[in-house]
Amino acid sequence: PEWVCDAAAHLALQNLSTNETYEYELRGVASEPNAEEHVTLRCEARQSTSHTFAVRNFSFNSAVMEVESDLLHISGESHVEVDARKTCDYVLTIQPLQAGQVTGNILFRDTQSGHFTWYTVEVITAPPQPQQKIELKCAVRDAIAVDINLVNPMDDVVVFDVSLTGEGLLGDSEFVLAPKESATYELVFSPLLPSRRKGTVVFVNDRVGEFWYDLDMIAEDAPAID
Repeated sequence: PEWVCDAAAHLALQNLSTNETYEYELRGVASEPNAEEHVTLRCEARQSTSHTFAVRNFSFNSAVMEVESDLLHISGESHVEVDARKTCDYVLTIQPLQAGQVTGNILFRDTQSGHFTWYTVEVITAPPQPQQKIELKCAVRDAIAVDINLVNPMDDVVVFDVSLTGEGLLGDSEFVLAPKESATYELVFSPLLPSRRKGTVVFVNDRVGEFWYDLDMIAEDAPAID
């Protein structure tokens, strides 16, 4: 079948030798098409990645395909024209704001007939490069503080979720910025035991994105007490 349908037919078979007739009621059901392909896109947060999809036109007339997708942070032409019984390329650009893994789809629908082809898409996003590498160095049972500057480019209030990874790190779990505000987040390092370890502080907001700092944490022996 050319497209989704629920068709009925009658089939009669006659045996000419015996003059017997066998009759059958037939029904055919065509469901929506399967995805053309499952596409996996690997990218880095806040960096643009492009992928080219093949858009197929199965009809005998040229068609204008409307592009639909449930993926976030994407860009591309809203329509694409495909000649009859031909295939053309469609370039989709995606720029995820934060690390993670999501699954969605992209669909190309004929604006005249409503027929479509589609792809499932899995986006695997790695964390962005660190904003900066910071060395935190102090004696055990002491403390050192460092100020990290953050900017809100939006016209609305932005709330960052803050995640600290590393022994001896202290700081607020949320950081709020007013519209267009720039402010500093205070990160404290207060170790209990001598060590040299790596750590991170990560700021995440759904609209602004993900920012993180690579920490080199050095805890030295406490000075001797006379």
